[in-house]
Parts: sequence; C-alpha cells; structure tokens
Amino acid sequence: MSNRNPYHKTFHGKLPDDGISTLYIHDEDHAFLKAEAKLHGVSMRELLKRMISLWKEAQQAGG
Repeated sequence: MSNRNPYHKTFHGKLPDDGISTLYIHDEDHAFLKAEAKLHGVSMRELLKRMISLWKEAQQAGG
C-alpha cells in the first residue's frame, strides 16, 4: 500500500472574493472535475469559480 497523498493541489492563487488561496481535491474528484471542465470548454479554475459562486447563492438562499 502506498503512502502517496491522494489529494491534488489543484490550484494556488486567490479566487476573487472567496479568500481561497489553495484548494486540494481528492484524485477521484479531480479526474471528474477535469473531465467536466473539458466538456464545458472552460478551465478548471473557471469551473471552480462557478461552483463556488453557485454554492454561495445556495447558502444565501438558505440551502
């Protein structure tokens, strides 16, 4: 069994207005998000920005 860290350092650098400077995503999720970004023709960074924006909207709506 490997001691390899199963998390990708997906992104380093602040997402506007989110205060996130480093985001770690598990290998399985990273592969899924990479495929989703490619499917939608956007960068992983743009996909993450959109996801965070949707999450914030849901939080504000009480979800």
